[in-house]
Amino acid sequence: AIKDKLLFYVDEDTRSFNGIIEAIRMPKDTEEEKKERSKAIEAASVYATEVPKNVMQTAYEAYTCIEAMITKGNKSSVTDAGVGALCIDLAIQGAGMNVLVNAKDLSDRNIGDSFKKDALNLMVQSNNEATRLRALVLEVLNKG
Repeated sequence: AIKDKLLFYVDEDTRSFNGIIEAIRMPKDTEEEKKERSKAIEAASVYATEVPKNVMQTAYEAYTCIEAMITKGNKSSVTDAGVGALCIDLAIQGAGMNVLVNAKDLSDRNIGDSFKKDALNLMVQSNNEATRLRALVLEVLNKG
């Protein structure tokens, strides 16, 4: 289910980027057109920020599976689970960077700052969880 959600977000990321491009290409000859264009760019930009935030949250859900693989799975493949934890953290850190870059240009600073706060918190939590799981892998390996 997590994989399917993440694959959905790959396509959604492309759609969100295309939405920004479409909004930028809107006419801007009159004051009304400028207002509509501006509103469309903001709405598309908010959505383009929501998508990587959703990626972060969805990827974080996979840590539960990784922990189960480490503690209950085949001990011969415990290192695969450790690599999985690294990959999850990398995905979350990268998506977090995308949230931060997109959020900085939002006109509504309350929304932008909320995205930024959520992304930074999840980036720290992910790093902590990945570190904890890597230590757990080492503990299993040292037990032999």
